[in-house]
Amino acid sequence: MSISSQDKELLKKLSLAEARGEGLVGQALVIRSVLNRQSVIKSGSTAFGRDSSIRGIVYAKNQYAPTRDGSLDGRGRSWNAQELAIAERAYQLALNPAELQRQIESDGVNSTTARRLTLSTGFDSLGGQGRSGAVTYKNHVFVQNVNDFGVLEIAFMHLQHHNKHLNKHHKK
Repeated sequence: MSISSQDKELLKKLSLAEARGEGLVGQALVIRSVLNRQSVIKSGSTAFGRDSSIRGIVYAKNQYAPTRDGSLDGRGRSWNAQELAIAERAYQLALNPAELQRQIESDGVNSTTARRLTLSTGFDSLGGQGRSGAVTYKNHVFVQNVNDFGVLEIAFMHLQHHNKHLNKHHKK
């Protein structure tokens, strides 16, 4: 599986719309959550629908507010070069779950929480509403991780490594 340039741009815009004020790691976590959902859907779960395409996941009904409120496209203003550069770095970081976890830990987050954040399939702007296992990073409460859907972590990490390798090959 490779990520098309259109899907990459969509992920970057989503990260800006959802977490622009939360820095590189916050934006990477938003992108990672979409990629994690993709892994869950490809494992056979229909928890997030049946469409495993990036576009299908991002635009699924009632999933990501920026698809409905105009913020995905900057609410009438273009994203500036600095914002887009950070979004590109966030995208690259999201493709490397081990490095993402390391950077979360360098922010002072313990390794267990950092792992849960890296494996998260989404976040809840309503504060997690008492969901067990919910973890907070800056202004987002992340809920559910790939393990909650029967995607074994080792298989998940292998799939992500494989996807990263294919993306490198696809760029050449």
